[in-house]
Amino acid sequence: MYYLCGHREIRPDLIEKELTRVRDDLEWIPMKRPSNRSLDRLFRRYTIVELAEMWYDSEPDIDYEHLTREQQYPLIRAYEERRIQFNNWIDIHGPGIWGTSQKEVDSLAKHYLKFIRNYPVKKKGRLFVGRGQQMMYIYWYGRDFAGLDLWWTLKRRDMR
Repeated sequence: MYYLCGHREIRPDLIEKELTRVRDDLEWIPMKRPSNRSLDRLFRRYTIVELAEMWYDSEPDIDYEHLTREQQYPLIRAYEERRIQFNNWIDIHGPGIWGTSQKEVDSLAKHYLKFIRNYPVKKKGRLFVGRGQQMMYIYWYGRDFAGLDLWWTLKRRDMR
């Protein structure tokens, strides 16, 4: 997979399209960089229903063998707009999917949030949260440089 080195461009139009595609009835607010304390509090109050990896890593149909790097670059650059808009694969993680337990899914979800927190790229404008009565949705936009977006669907725990 070849991404344009240093190509990090937040596209508010694509973010808006994704947020309204999933839940247009929620108010989406930017989420700050998650701390250990906020993550612990989040996972005490909510449980993961689903974690979705939305892959945007398609490649152009180019025969690289006979092209120099200088010849490849313009072709890949021209394909970048299609790549960033075309979701070519979705990996779903959730309790009971592929024999995964709730604990394993919660651990993976927490791992991804910590990964995002520690990744050396600006967080502002990439992480959003939407809350319903019993559900919470978290969205991370990373298709421009990582080739994927992430969705967390969480359900409020019964606090009795």
